[in-house]
Amino acid sequence: GAIIIACKQYAAGHDDSYPPDLATLMKDKVLADEAVLYCPLLKDSTQIGYEYFAAGVKQTDAPDKVIVISKAATPAGARIVGYNDGSVKMQPLPVLPQAK
Repeated sequence: GAIIIACKQYAAGHDDSYPPDLATLMKDKVLADEAVLYCPLLKDSTQIGYEYFAAGVKQTDAPDKVIVISKAATPAGARIVGYNDGSVKMQPLPVLPQAK
């Protein structure tokens, strides 16, 4: 949830557009703690733990637009998925509209 909130804060000052990548949230000091970008499912805390899908997306786009998906999955195959409406779900990898 914190990543999506940060993306929305960024968008508020950038014509409703989300950042081009997650690293921009750190560069522009929207996120003060880069630990937010680490995924608890990913045992490596040296890299961003989420794939980002919101480059070019506006916060006014569809609420079910996927913003981030964790790089790692649970043993059952569930991933952390964050949506444009601010919701975060633990679920199997969704089929993204871009992939249809």
